[in-house]
This record gives sequence, structure tokens and C-alpha cells, in this order.
Amino acid sequence: MAGGQSPDQMHNFYHIADLVIVPSQVEEAFCMVAVEAMAAGKVVLASKKGGIGEFVLDGITGYHLAEPMSSDSMINDIQPCAC
Repeated sequence: MAGGQSPDQMHNFYHIADLVIVPSQVEEAFCMVAVEAMAAGKVVLASKKGGIGEFVLDGITGYHLAEPMSSDSMINDIQPCAC
């Protein structure tokens, strides 16, 4: 969890990341983190809550988390994303 970061620092995070996980628990209308990660060419693993489920399409533009707050479930969800 990176917390609040500057745009330059986020660029650095996206550059070194292999996978960006977005386990949102609330219905977000739009998730900039997921969009920025996709624009940086990174694999996105996200919950289906709110607008994220509209553009992170499982197996096409990213992957969905089955249970966003379960570490065991998250481990299983990460395996298909392995490059």
C-alpha cells in the first residue's frame, strides 16, 4: 500500500510493478489507479465494484478479484496473472 503519492512517484511505481492490485471495497464511479496502470502496460487485478468492473474485463483487459479482502482468495487470483 503506497498511500498518497505524487504523480512522479506513481510513475516510478508503475514502472517497476509487474502487477497492480486494486482491491476496492466501495463502489467507485471511476478508478484512476486501474486506468493509469493499464496505460502503463501493467496487468491489473481488481475488484468488480463500481466502474472498475466496466473497464477491467476478466481475462481481456485485466483480471477480477473473487474476494477482494481475502488473502487466500487473492493468492489464487494472482496465479493466472503470472507472466
